[in-house]
Amino acid sequence: MKLEILFIGKTKERWIEEGLEMFLRRLQGRISIELHPLKDFHCLKGVENQAIYLDPRGKMYDSVEFHAFLFKQIETTK
Repeated sequence: MKLEILFIGKTKERWIEEGLEMFLRRLQGRISIELHPLKDFHCLKGVENQAIYLDPRGKMYDSVEFHAFLFKQIETTK
């Protein structure tokens, strides 16, 4: 399975970069992950396949809830 993470802008905070690196290391070998920084929201036009958009005004999940949500989405697209 391949997971592509698209995000707007660059990570300027070192703690965010460290978190991403740790996240990628933990999942290495279990799932293929690619990070794609985008210039702005207009770059999202034409994104194919299923997409999950993260919005600070949206529903909040803790780690366990987000894991369950994400894998439910993955299972329904198989």
